[in-house]
Amino acid sequence: MDFCILIKMNNKSIFYAVFSLILMACSGGANWEKNNLGASHSPYLLQHADNPVHWQEWSEAAFETAKSQNKLVLVSVGYAACHWCHVMERESFEDDSVAHLMNAHFINIKVDREERPEVDRALIDMAQKISGRAGWPLNVVLLPDGKPITAGTYFPKEHWLKLLSQITETWNENPDELRKLGDRIHRGLAYQKLTFEAERNNQADTAMIHDWMEKWSYQWDTINGGYSGTPKFPLPNDLMTFLNYGVLSGKRGFVTHTQNTVSKMLKGGIYDQLAGGFARYAIDSAWNIPHFEKMLYDNAQLLKIMAVLYQLTDEPKYRLGIEETWEWLSAMKSSEGGYYASLNAESEGEEGKYYVWQLDEVQKILGKATPWVSKYYGLTKAGNWDNGRNILFQAGSPEEICHEFDIDVSNWLDTLNWANEKLLERRQKREAPSTDRKIIAAWNALLINGFLHCYLATQDEKFLNESLIIADFLKNTMMNEKGEVWRSSFEGKRNIKAGLTDYAYLIDAFVSLYQTTLDKKWLEEASLLMGYVESNFISPEKTLFQSSQKQLPLAVPIEMDYTDNVMPSANSVLAKNLFRLGHFYYDTARINRAEKMVGAVLPYLQSTPQYFANWMDVLLWQTYPYFEVAVAGPEAVEILKEIRLDYRPNVLWLGTETSEYLPLLEQKFVRDKTLIYVCLEKSCKLPVEEVEKAKKQLGMTIRNP
Repeated sequence: MDFCILIKMNNKSIFYAVFSLILMACSGGANWEKNNLGASHSPYLLQHADNPVHWQEWSEAAFETAKSQNKLVLVSVGYAACHWCHVMERESFEDDSVAHLMNAHFINIKVDREERPEVDRALIDMAQKISGRAGWPLNVVLLPDGKPITAGTYFPKEHWLKLLSQITETWNENPDELRKLGDRIHRGLAYQKLTFEAERNNQADTAMIHDWMEKWSYQWDTINGGYSGTPKFPLPNDLMTFLNYGVLSGKRGFVTHTQNTVSKMLKGGIYDQLAGGFARYAIDSAWNIPHFEKMLYDNAQLLKIMAVLYQLTDEPKYRLGIEETWEWLSAMKSSEGGYYASLNAESEGEEGKYYVWQLDEVQKILGKATPWVSKYYGLTKAGNWDNGRNILFQAGSPEEICHEFDIDVSNWLDTLNWANEKLLERRQKREAPSTDRKIIAAWNALLINGFLHCYLATQDEKFLNESLIIADFLKNTMMNEKGEVWRSSFEGKRNIKAGLTDYAYLIDAFVSLYQTTLDKKWLEEASLLMGYVESNFISPEKTLFQSSQKQLPLAVPIEMDYTDNVMPSANSVLAKNLFRLGHFYYDTARINRAEKMVGAVLPYLQSTPQYFANWMDVLLWQTYPYFEVAVAGPEAVEILKEIRLDYRPNVLWLGTETSEYLPLLEQKFVRDKTLIYVCLEKSCKLPVEEVEKAKKQLGMTIRNP
């Protein structure tokens, strides 16, 4: 069953108390005999506000009520773009008989995983270890004290009723049996806890990294890109690390594999051939059959990958992918300046209906052009997906199509664009998938970085300008002067205090903005947020940071976010942030903290590098020469823009047009001159004025490694 699955799970531990103690302050007096989601600020929760199930939001009061009424707790987690979440809602949660059973015997809690990633992560980890699989919708049953007794994903109605009936019967007739089960599961989960020892002094060298990377590459699909097997996720973290390692080590195969992966994705159905943008994953090995939801975080990160590939290769297909994805994202922008979270997988209750085509429909739209369009996009009467439905993917090459159908090759793009515009015009008359209109701080920070890389690769000011618009929105709307950040905003209202991921990504985005604009306010904002993290997210081990702020009423530390998945882990991003801020300010404590963090995860990284891609990126910085390039003078911003047209992953970029305000810039400002200083370990080469000379000092003599 193609439910909304999770990927790259590993044996992380979890304490049962997280379920009852990751809590939002909640006013008392709630009516537990009705659905209370109507006041939510989450579009996903609002979709469930009319269910006959008495849903509650995640709160301390919900768990206290379960204890006082001696009821089991049922937590159901999903998100707005998840097709199978909607299927289960229609089949079960909108059904009166199911609702009657749930309301009579459970305190029912609905969670938007995108609003509460720390709750989702805890439940996902637990489900994976109990049942061997996890994903969304995620349904977990807990004892009143918060200990889990069962977990699963999508259930057809009859299976759901049977499961809940069995649990209810056991709880009513033999509650000790379930309590014993909860105790056993709790002990098993606690036994699997990983530790990160601050005193470890693990180190790696380039030979060790090469060995780990080579073993990692054995998992590749060398034909279609990505990894062998299905389903196939883009995994931008992995691709970025492959690119960076390939550039630094000279191992061309890692760059080539990334090129092949992204090229195949751009040809596949996972990429919207008419309007741009990538779907979340594909269910086949060739990237042709997507699971149709479009997520902001995927597209933000893939913009960065395409930008770097364009820098390295100059291939137009990557520039085209950037521009088309930019166009799609323009429809996801709010009037406030931030970008919405996602686009649903379904419309009119059917997955992919907005995107698929019947051959007869195409014939009516394109007429005589139908044969070559069908050949190019793989359209058939029977359908290249199912039941006569076709997904657009590039099944033929332009050269083959032009030769077979006598089309002028020089006019191919114009000819294809004509057909695409006709199809898109017709598609836009259909009922479009719904948009999850909440704005998530962390995901918008990823988009800032994506747009900045597009700016560096294309030199198009629109990308820089849009990055600044998003950054100003986040700074003015999603955070305050104390460094407190809010996780999400919906219809102009901030909702839920941010977790570690939001802080990590915002710091990263602000540092990147400084390195591009040389506006020191962004470095100051990054420093403010880093200080807040260091004060409020301290873990007992004092090596990694915990996922929630210390003032939350936690009895035990929440599981730390340390494995990289579709998005990088908060701790790996913070290790990068500490490393860079430490170098900007000559703060050896922060540099050492970053090294300790990497050292703490190194034993796990070397055994399963696919779960630690962004950590590997930090390790590359620490192992290969890490340059500092300071540009001082009235043309500093423009010169930095020019020198960064070539991609180099192991450089700290800084500079000033008017004054000196960082240690590395001291005594480097000369009036009426713009000088470039290439430095390594606080030792600088003779300054130069010409960009090409600076590139030679860095070893950047060619664009294609």
